[in-house]
Amino acid sequence: MSIAKSHKLTRHVALQTSDPIEACGELGKLICPHQLRSTNRFSNIDVKYCEYNLGSIHLGYLKYGARVFIDIDELATSYIFKIPLYGQSSTRSGGNEFTTTDVYTGAVLSPGQTTNMCFNEDYEEILVSVNRVLLESQLYNLTGVLLPASIKFDPKFSLHHGVGQVIRELVLFLVEQADQLQTEIVPSVISRQYEEIFTRMVLTGLRHSSTDILTKTVHAVRPYLIRRVAEYIEENYNRPISMSELSSYAGISVRSLQSGFRNALNVTVSDYIKELRLSKLREKLLGSTVDDSVTNLIMLSGFSHLGRCAIEYKKKFGESPSETLYACRRAPYKANWRE
Repeated sequence: MSIAKSHKLTRHVALQTSDPIEACGELGKLICPHQLRSTNRFSNIDVKYCEYNLGSIHLGYLKYGARVFIDIDELATSYIFKIPLYGQSSTRSGGNEFTTTDVYTGAVLSPGQTTNMCFNEDYEEILVSVNRVLLESQLYNLTGVLLPASIKFDPKFSLHHGVGQVIRELVLFLVEQADQLQTEIVPSVISRQYEEIFTRMVLTGLRHSSTDILTKTVHAVRPYLIRRVAEYIEENYNRPISMSELSSYAGISVRSLQSGFRNALNVTVSDYIKELRLSKLREKLLGSTVDDSVTNLIMLSGFSHLGRCAIEYKKKFGESPSETLYACRRAPYKANWRE
């Protein structure tokens, strides 16, 4: 998946300047404090930074238009995941040094590590800044273990395959969606969903200082506890339900909850929720009145994405939600005609 030249958060420009002092000061506030250097007195510098906020996750598009050096003493409040779009850069962070010459090498900047970077004049990137408290709280939800130190990610990761490729596709999808929105306000239920998806993806898919703890922290879950969670889902299926919410309700880690569902019900938690919502949607469609719409019934069944819901519904029932609704409405008239 590639990103079109227009898909750079162009509706959400936060800074555009050819003044290096202004650029360093403003980007220090928007992203993180740093020092900005150049070997040619910043000739031809043309800084552009666009930003879109998704709750505790910030998407950013950045280019300098000139060869620059960036020195970060230490991140304090966030983790930064870097997705290159064009050009070449080099990074030295956490004792690792590497060069990015294509769009398939990502980088992670973690709190507590000194970072030095060099961007060529053609380099452009997407930044995903994740609040430190959010990410470390998600790790606690996954493991149930309170860690004494911040998470340190391996600074370099591949975007060409595996989880890295999925992360890249998700970020580009979010950028494209943000480019189509003129509002700066995202409903909190939606932003929370993206927060959980992204943080779980990077914690379980990328290598970091707590990976070993994460992979080993799975405790046996008693069947009655799985039944309680299933009943809770049944009572709340018509609204967004996060894994963090379910693990807090059960008093166990996310990984233990997932393992418990697979062992007891032979299904993942997310698939269980999806199948329940699809069944509830069919019940609503079959019992609908002339005042009901497909869109409204889908939303009342807990789905937030109409297109994906329609695809999953047809895969399960062999017809679209609209076809079920219209068939249900035609049925009484057919019965009367036969009489």
